[in-house]
Amino acid sequence: MPQQSIVKDGKNVPDQSHRAFPKAAKAWISKQPLGPPELDRAKNPHYTDGFRAEIACMHEAGVKVEPMADGEGYSWPAGEINVPNLPELEKRCRIEAFSDKDK
Repeated sequence: MPQQSIVKDGKNVPDQSHRAFPKAAKAWISKQPLGPPELDRAKNPHYTDGFRAEIACMHEAGVKVEPMADGEGYSWPAGEINVPNLPELEKRCRIEAFSDKDK
């Protein structure tokens, strides 16, 4: 049995290699909060425009990410990525790209 890497409330949480993981993951998914509708391509008719704007924002900041063909995310360039405050940059670009600018 693999060693558990996570302990929550005194209980071991199975990692991905544990045989109980698929069942635990399935139970966990149904308890996750819904994401914002702006980031759901089925609910946002302007999702593709927002996605392109997010990629453009990352490029303007010097991070040359490559959009995935399905429009569900982007991949990082090969090699080391040395961007200060990368999580904040990603958050800022996503907010700017998907916000309602008419309000």
